[in-house]
Amino acid sequence: MDREQNYFDALIADYVAARDDERELNNQLVGVFGGVVTTLALFGAFVTFVSGNEPSNHIHDAAAAAVPLIPLALACMLQVTASQATVRSFYSRALERELAKLLPPGKPDMAGYPLLRPVMYREMIAELNSLSHGYRIPRILQLVAMLSLEFIFLGLLCYMARQYAFYLQFIMLVVYLPVIVLLVVEAGNGTVNGRSYFLKLVRDTRARRATPLLPLAQSPTGERKLLSYLLLPRPMDLSKALFFPIGTLTLIVMQPSVLEVPYFVPRMLVLWFILEILIYQGRYQLNDLRGLDEDQVSPNAAQRGRIPTRAAGLRVAAYATLGAIGARVVLTVILCGLPFVSFFHHVIPLAAGVLAIAVLYEGIRSVERNRFDACDPRRHGPPIIGWLVVAAVGLGYPLRAFLGLSLPPTTGGGKDIAWEWKWPWNWDLPWQWEWPWNWVWPGQDDWTPPFGLRIETEWPIVLELAAYCFFLGIVFVSMTWCLEGGTYVSRSRMVYGRRIFFADVLIARKPHLLLLLRQTRSSVEPLQQTIPVSTSAFDGRGNHWLDHGAKPHAIWNAALLIATALALLLVGRMWGIPWHAAPYWVCALIAMAALMLWATLPVRVGLPILISRWLADVLVTVAAVFTLVTATIAAAILSPRSTPTLAIVIGVILTPLAYSMPTLMYKYFRAISYNDLRLPDFLSTFTPRTISRQAVRLIVGHGLIDRIWPTDARTPR
Repeated sequence: MDREQNYFDALIADYVAARDDERELNNQLVGVFGGVVTTLALFGAFVTFVSGNEPSNHIHDAAAAAVPLIPLALACMLQVTASQATVRSFYSRALERELAKLLPPGKPDMAGYPLLRPVMYREMIAELNSLSHGYRIPRILQLVAMLSLEFIFLGLLCYMARQYAFYLQFIMLVVYLPVIVLLVVEAGNGTVNGRSYFLKLVRDTRARRATPLLPLAQSPTGERKLLSYLLLPRPMDLSKALFFPIGTLTLIVMQPSVLEVPYFVPRMLVLWFILEILIYQGRYQLNDLRGLDEDQVSPNAAQRGRIPTRAAGLRVAAYATLGAIGARVVLTVILCGLPFVSFFHHVIPLAAGVLAIAVLYEGIRSVERNRFDACDPRRHGPPIIGWLVVAAVGLGYPLRAFLGLSLPPTTGGGKDIAWEWKWPWNWDLPWQWEWPWNWVWPGQDDWTPPFGLRIETEWPIVLELAAYCFFLGIVFVSMTWCLEGGTYVSRSRMVYGRRIFFADVLIARKPHLLLLLRQTRSSVEPLQQTIPVSTSAFDGRGNHWLDHGAKPHAIWNAALLIATALALLLVGRMWGIPWHAAPYWVCALIAMAALMLWATLPVRVGLPILISRWLADVLVTVAAVFTLVTATIAAAILSPRSTPTLAIVIGVILTPLAYSMPTLMYKYFRAISYNDLRLPDFLSTFTPRTISRQAVRLIVGHGLIDRIWPTDARTPR
């Protein structure tokens, strides 16, 4: 009996508190609604003020475009208060129904009204005002009130933005439209879908009540932070960003006059940022979304640094990644507002090139994925598919160099193409449609390149640079993926003094990794469903697969030789050295031979019979450096061109880089394991808190920071 009485008293107390909160909430609703109406009136007056022709009325467009944030903020507060009112209504109705069950049965109707019982007030108000099941006239009046405010706000917003520049209109669209959509969705959830809205809230609240109120210690997941991934998904791939400026610097050496093109250097830097940070990093995020299942079951999932899903959850991480991709697209369009960047002349070629290679790569990878059979790991796509995957990725390197060679010299900004709306048949684009028999082909006098692309150099050097970058990319991709394929090796056994490695069955999802891993001298077989007998556990992540040597016909060996030979031709073409300049070609061939000897010198195995390993490394390294310096000096001296000092300095820097980059890359990957490719800690744990801590650490020092800002401190969530 006491328990029932206590329950009844608790319901009464809660109901009284709910009614008090309801009155306060109604006052807040009225106050905020009045503020919204007043602010909209002031906003209308402001729009009229700035739309006048008086010089004193002029306000900067960017500042005026931010004024609608004030009524929008009040509208957001109004919707938050309305959502609270919905929750309070359902909660009060639940209290009324519980109280009605505890009242004595058989009570007469109140004031003679049939079926009118005590504690029915909230039910009657809901029946009157509900937008889903309420009375028709109150529902219409509420809709008129809400839609009137929305139409007034949208009308004033569009009227104010009608004379703004396109990019400012685009920014306003990106900022205001998502907030307005969220307001409409939340209004629908809190009114028409109120029952589902409240039920989900009850379930989430019940789950939250199961956790203590103390600060929650986040258990380590081994993954990188989500914010770190959203800002820079593939920081290690920024090494590929060098190819765009390499193309631009090659252009400067060949045509120093391009530096006189207006905004050449700022345009190059902005396009470089758009290509590498916005377009390519967004492309990587899209690739991670498509391959999320493969990344989650990868044996080195945490080290790869792909989409982190354990801390935030799969749904949140996926939507956050989509939002980051959208933000990159928006920022790309906004940067076209700069006077020296054109959407058609610059951004479309960047995006089109990346998109074309992405479609090619995803198409080939889809063939690999569709042929995966978990029951039979030996059944996968033919080897040609794996080689096509490697080649498709290698195309990204010459693309970067070509874009760096062709885009920065183009003139014309975003204002040279009219952005006002026209029907498609009236569009004034950088190219015009003509029938094929009227086309003007490259090499003819009237030919103009599409999108305003201008190749300021001869086509032979363009092709040589593209081929050089392609094979250099093949060296990078093939050796990296070979190490990644080694991470799938989990078992091994000795057979007649030779170790046989067994890769996990999941490598059949990526047969190109197994194809590259078999380019080494190690014997690797796919692991069957049942673990072979007489095998022991083996961690392939720490093994130096490339250090033990590769087969002579390994793809990275062939690509290294071809890339170095192309560097010889590319440097000669860049300096304009004729074929009869024997001193340069002799020095170049000697440098190439020294680099090949240095590249193939064993990393861990010396020459104990003839000379110590350390001394052999020193001698070969000194010989390679000496021949590189000699070839560079010979190229600069024997060049028949009369070039400015800046172009000569750039050429002197590019020459040894072109020769040595394939060898340096080759030597680096031979000396490491996949564990050495992990993300640096400051990138994998990037959060606003860690950045602030590092800034304070620079001021107070390493010894004091651990005492005043310990790393194991957890902030409440």
